[in-house]
Amino acid sequence: MEDALRQSLEQFLNLLVQAWRAVQLYPADNPRIREAVSAAMAAAEAMNESYRAYDDDLEQTGASEERDFVILRVTRDAFVFEDEPIGPKREGLRRLAEQLHEHGVKFFWLRPGLDGYELEQLITAVATAENANAFKQVLEEADFEHIGLSLIHISEPTRLLSISYAVFCLKKKNNQHQNTLHTH
Repeated sequence: MEDALRQSLEQFLNLLVQAWRAVQLYPADNPRIREAVSAAMAAAEAMNESYRAYDDDLEQTGASEERDFVILRVTRDAFVFEDEPIGPKREGLRRLAEQLHEHGVKFFWLRPGLDGYELEQLITAVATAENANAFKQVLEEADFEHIGLSLIHISEPTRLLSISYAVFCLKKKNNQHQNTLHTH
């Protein structure tokens, strides 16, 4: 079951890379962007189905609590699931992970129900934000319900030991989208 999930994760991330590149290359109204986002959406749905089956297997063996979302760790050069890199030799995946990492993303998670609008907002933010602060500002203005990101911020660039963590939690309250920032 884990192999099927890994394959669906890699397929989703590869299509996410294609959508990210489309946003970088084409004007916002170009249909190629919508096509790339639609393909990534279909892969996200398949990935969520694979994850539910994987999680059900783990829950039956008592190895895991039930979760309804996929969590990926973002490193400087890879997306990591269950301590294993996804598509480690794929240049596009490495470049997207690097871009997210430079924007301060430590973890990336997706919940079932993700729609093309949310995914396009995220891809556009990654492709167009010039730095981590601009990316954070775009995220705060975004209307995410099914995407979550954990951000890490270096408080003082000259003192690498001074790191503060901020988890950007995206919740829906009373049918109204609200962004909440928690610091640890």
